[in-house]
Amino acid sequence: MHAVFLDYKTVDANDLDLGSIKALLPEIVIYPFSNEEEVLTRIEDAEVAIANKVVFDANVFARATKLKLICVTATGTNNIDLEAAKQSGVVVCNIRDYCTDSVVQHVLLSILTLKHSSRDYSAS
Repeated sequence: MHAVFLDYKTVDANDLDLGSIKALLPEIVIYPFSNEEEVLTRIEDAEVAIANKVVFDANVFARATKLKLICVTATGTNNIDLEAAKQSGVVVCNIRDYCTDSVVQHVLLSILTLKHSSRDYSAS
């Protein structure tokens, strides 16, 4: 199965291990970044696309006739024309639960900090 990771450097902090992705998708081609023109070329034969910030509009889906799956390496899908994806029969997956626990912890800590005036104590 031919796959492309179109903008790997947007998520890489030199701490990612792509071993499991390469095991599942041995034909994957990884690109650090892709501009609009490169996306159209690179996605033509792909069945799977992994991306973070790449825009997938109707023009992309028209060129990507073999595409079956887009994996978004983010929580949002605002870069993807979901209606065009649906019409093209492309499934779109994102990271739905990213930072859910961290956000809850931050909110609770902020409430406690404000309630108990912790900032005032720290300043004095």
